[in-house]
Amino acid sequence: MATTFAPTTPLKRSRFMQSLDNLMIGIAQGYKAYVDRQSRLDQINALHALSDDQLAAKGLRRDEIARYVFRDLYYI
Repeated sequence: MATTFAPTTPLKRSRFMQSLDNLMIGIAQGYKAYVDRQSRLDQINALHALSDDQLAAKGLRRDEIARYVFRDLYYI
């Protein structure tokens, strides 16, 4: 018959490990924000590269590009 060890109290994480976890979470959040921003800047640059006629075919004017790209973040 095998016996298993089951601790009755959860293991506590050291302060160092908690700090390391917080650091890694901060880095991940910063990287995600960077990737999101880069993606939106790529969209803006691609739309600015279009002619006014091509923008009109998409239903946009040049002064509406930023509003269009960020439409899911801001209600303008």
